Amino acid sequence: MIIKTCRAGAARATLLVLALVLGPASACDAQSGPSQAALSERNFSRVVDLDGQPTLRVSCEYVGKTPGDPADYISGHDYRRVDTDFYRLTLENLSANPLIIERVDYRLETGSITGEQAADATSLRRTWGTNVIAPGARISRGNNMVWSKASRNRLWKTYQFRIDDEDKSNRTFAVAVSLVYRR
Repeated sequence: MIIKTCRAGAARATLLVLALVLGPASACDAQSGPSQAALSERNFSRVVDLDGQPTLRVSCEYVGKTPGDPADYISGHDYRRVDTDFYRLTLENLSANPLIIERVDYRLETGSITGEQAADATSLRRTWGTNVIAPGARISRGNNMVWSKASRNRLWKTYQFRIDDEDKSNRTFAVAVSLVYRR
């Protein structure tokens, strides 16, 4: 997960890099299902700190080859025909101020994305139900998906957040989350 923070109107920018360090791992252990290393690559929880204050908890859980919320599945992507991995992503606001998700950008580690490469606030409200996370609240979505022509790939989703501080200085920060695909 990569985090970049900026204070609007200030000459200061901080780049923080949190790396999930994993050795090469097989997606499956032939005898016991997914290996522990593969599970830790797909399931994680991290806290984003801004100026030393916990601000956002990002939790990612591998759901499987079908959506976690089938009734809320609104994509035109046919996961029954195209091998797809689904994830539940939970975003929890740990700050005393609302967090606004302004957009999310998508990129594949290998190859290019066909179709939309970003989602704006309107699209996020449609898929998540909201793009504002109240203080102490969380939003969750089990239909985050990744698929690829390659047998292995990684989708990077970079979420752009805005936090309005008490002093009315808008801070923005970005959090990049990776979703692993394995055929």
